[in-house]
Amino acid sequence: MAKIGIEWVKKYHGRASNLSNTKKQAEGFYNKLSGTRSFNWGDDLAWDQDFEESGVGSPATGTDTTWIDSVHIAFFSGHGGPTGPLFGVAGYDNGRAHHSEVRWGNQTLDWIAFDACKILRHEGLSKYFLTGKLQASICGDDKFTGKGYFFSGDYYIRYDWNNDNVDIGYPKRIKDHWHNWPSSFNGGIDAALCGDGPFSGKAYFFKGNSYIRYDWGSDAVDPGYPKNIASHWHGWPNSFNGGIDAVLLGDGPFSGKAYFFKGDLYLRYDWSNDSVDSGYPKKIRDHWHNWPNLNDDVFDRWRDSFNGLHIILGFYTTCNDESKRGRYFAEYLNDGYTVIEAWKKACKETESSDAKWAYLRSGGGSGVNTYNDHWHGKGWVSPDPTNAWCAYSKGSC
Repeated sequence: MAKIGIEWVKKYHGRASNLSNTKKQAEGFYNKLSGTRSFNWGDDLAWDQDFEESGVGSPATGTDTTWIDSVHIAFFSGHGGPTGPLFGVAGYDNGRAHHSEVRWGNQTLDWIAFDACKILRHEGLSKYFLTGKLQASICGDDKFTGKGYFFSGDYYIRYDWNNDNVDIGYPKRIKDHWHNWPSSFNGGIDAALCGDGPFSGKAYFFKGNSYIRYDWGSDAVDPGYPKNIASHWHGWPNSFNGGIDAVLLGDGPFSGKAYFFKGDLYLRYDWSNDSVDSGYPKKIRDHWHNWPNLNDDVFDRWRDSFNGLHIILGFYTTCNDESKRGRYFAEYLNDGYTVIEAWKKACKETESSDAKWAYLRSGGGSGVNTYNDHWHGKGWVSPDPTNAWCAYSKGSC
C-alpha cells in the first residue's frame, strides 16, 4: 500500500508563537487516509533535516531519503513562510527546511502538503526583470555624447538617443571598434560605468576581478590596463573580489556616488574621495526602499525541489491554526477526488474567503499529467515528471 508520513510542531521555544491544533490537524490526515502509516514526528522530534537532501546546502545534513522522500505523500502542519516550513528546534540543521536544500521525488515522494502560511506565496516579480543576453550598458561621453552602448558577449550595439533607434550597421565586435581592447575582455563583460567628478571623461569596464579604463577623448583604453579591482578601487571589500553583477551612477541627492551590486549586497563608492564609503557592503533590501523581494517568485524558489515530485500543496496567504483540514483532505482523497481538488475542498471548508489555497505542480515527459493525480488506488496517478516544467494556481477559499 502507498505510504504516509507526517510532521507537526506546536511548541516553538520562542522561535515563533506556539500553535494549538497542528497535532490534531496532521494526525487527522494520518489516521484517516487509507494507506501504510510510516512516521509521525511532532514537536522536538520534527526536524528540518528530515525534509532536506543530503549534501545540499549548508550544513548538508539532510536525511530525506529516510523520511520525507521515503513515503508517497507527506503532510506538515506548523509555521512556515515563502522559503519553507519552520521547526521548533534548530539543533539538527538551522530549523527551517529551506527551498534551496530540498530535492523531492528522486526516491518515492509524489505529493507534499503544507498546512503552513505562505509556503506558496507568489507575486511573479522576476517577470519584471530582463532575462535575455544583455550584460551591460553605458552612455557615451565627450564626442560620443548622445549615444548609448549595449554589450552582449563579443558584440555591442550603439543607440542614438535623438533618433531613438539603433545606429545602422550594428551589432559590431567590441575588439574591432573599442581601441586597445584587451583580449582577456573578449567574450563579454560583467558591468560598465562612466566616471564622475575627477574621473569624468572615463568609462570603466569590469570583468571578474579586473577592470579597464577607457578614455572617451582619445577613444581608447588607457595604457596599463586591465588592472585588479581591489588594488585600485580603494576600500574595496574582500567579499567583492570575485566580481560584480551590476553598477550605476548615483543621481540627484546621490550624485557623486557609484553603486556596485553583488548578490544581495551593494557598496557605495565616493568619487571625490576615491574610496568605498565606510560601513559597506550592506544589504540591498535594507537600504533601497520598496525593493522587491524575489523570494515572492514561487517558481524561482521551488523549481529545483522537483526531482520526480508531482505537486506541492499549500497556501498563498496566511492560514488558520485549526484542527480539521487534514482529516477533510484525507476523506476527499479516499472518496476519489483528485489530489488538487481534495486540497482545494478541504481548504474551502476550513478557511474564510480571505485565505487563498495554492498548488505548484510539475509536468514533462511521456504520459505525464499530474493535474489529474489521485491518491494511490483511487484513480489515475501520473508517471514521475522528467525535464520538469512547473504550473501554478491559487484561489480563494
